[in-house]
Amino acid sequence: MALIGLFNIFGSLIAGYLGSRRPKTYLLSAIYALRGVVITAFVLVPVSGTTVVAFGGAIGLLWLSTVPLTSGIVAAQFGTTHSGTLFGLVFLSHQVGAFIGVWIAGLLADGTGSYTVVWWISVALAALAAVLHLFIDEQPAPPAPARPPAAGVGGLAPAGAAAVVLVVGAAALAAPHTEARADEVASIICVLHPPGSRP
Repeated sequence: MALIGLFNIFGSLIAGYLGSRRPKTYLLSAIYALRGVVITAFVLVPVSGTTVVAFGGAIGLLWLSTVPLTSGIVAAQFGTTHSGTLFGLVFLSHQVGAFIGVWIAGLLADGTGSYTVVWWISVALAALAAVLHLFIDEQPAPPAPARPPAAGVGGLAPAGAAAVVLVVGAAALAAPHTEARADEVASIICVLHPPGSRP
């Protein structure tokens, strides 16, 4: 784990440098393909201290090296105005996928008594990712069609107007009920008949 963390630094720096000069999708495809090769070699070669150290360094180079490339594609497609939010969603989905992957791997290891099947699934997923990334278009996404402004109340969006109505309605229910009070509350809630316009 320490070697993976150490080599992550170099992998990310190298990928960021190359991503500013080469197509990011092709680099990502190459990274995922190399992950599959490294995992395959680790499974097939007899395990020793040397192979574990070599695997940690190699997979560390390929681990977080996807981050600068992926964030670069997101920024290229959608601009930088909302890139923090967009990449946050990418990272959130990454964490959900990581949880599901570890959970399923644990179930498979418990069921088979070995992680071998998990390693081979990882190789298959790496190959699939390598192929899929060849078809990603890095060009800016077409702009969304303009939508008319939402019809709200008093400049509020519909959700905000609904919240105001709910709060006022709850206050009205909690208040003492007299004929005059009911008429006053109704005039406040009814946006078509503001106070003073009722007959």
